[in-house]
Amino acid sequence: MAEKSNNTALKAIAIVLVVALIGLGFFAYSQYSENKKTEANLENQKTELKKELENYREELAAEKGTKDSLNMELDKAMAEIQVYIDSIGSLETSVANLEKFKGWAYSLRKQKEDLMARVDSLEKANKYITMQRDSTVTALDEQIVFSDSLVTQNTKLSDVVKMGAALNLAKLNIDAIKVRNSGKTKSVNKAKRADKIKVCFTVAPNKIATAEDKAFYIQVVDPNGTILGDNASSATVEEKEPILYSKVSNFYYENSTLDVCEYINKPGEEFPEGNYQVTLYDAQLNPLGTTDFTLD
Repeated sequence: MAEKSNNTALKAIAIVLVVALIGLGFFAYSQYSENKKTEANLENQKTELKKELENYREELAAEKGTKDSLNMELDKAMAEIQVYIDSIGSLETSVANLEKFKGWAYSLRKQKEDLMARVDSLEKANKYITMQRDSTVTALDEQIVFSDSLVTQNTKLSDVVKMGAALNLAKLNIDAIKVRNSGKTKSVNKAKRADKIKVCFTVAPNKIATAEDKAFYIQVVDPNGTILGDNASSATVEEKEPILYSKVSNFYYENSTLDVCEYINKPGEEFPEGNYQVTLYDAQLNPLGTTDFTLD
């Protein structure tokens, strides 16, 4: 009876052990499967993390060369990211290491965001500077055009004023005269009787002209084409050829009508017979008037 009781106890123990072994095996298998799932999940996260870091590096590389002031910082950040990428590939996959990787990724993400924010800020500043520069260039161009227009208008106005201030003749009279011993003169028309040629002109009033000393050139050409009197050359005036003149008439002009007379002496014993031409020029060598007369 005692032996039968012992056998029963042994069977019970054996059954318990078998059940325990089965339970332990199931637990071990379950734990193995869970570890495999965790390891696969960690590998996936590790791959995603590596891909994210590579994307960061590419984004920073795309900004290189466009922002010289940030190139050194971009190079430094890219090198640091590459170190982390290499580290992820070489370190053992574990929860602890993955958490460490995530910490690196977060730090790099903040660093990238800071760099990109600075890049955006620089782009906005550069756009503003470019806009201001373009605006300044446009304003300067407009000012130059306006200034050129003013210069043109002032030049035209100056030309108009200059033309308006130019003196004109009201009359031009020529007369051959004989000088008596008493000093009195008499008009003659015979060449052999004439002692001088009298040139008289009247300057018209001009309120725009400046009151000052003026000079006119008198040119008397005899029938032979000879310039009588001084036969001297005038001063050079811009864009005009000098002229040969018989006499310079100097007078002071005060904006009102002015009568002036000048005398041209005969060239030798007597004036030649024929037609004489007289022309009057102002100081700018502009012809003011011309007339002719004949000595018999």
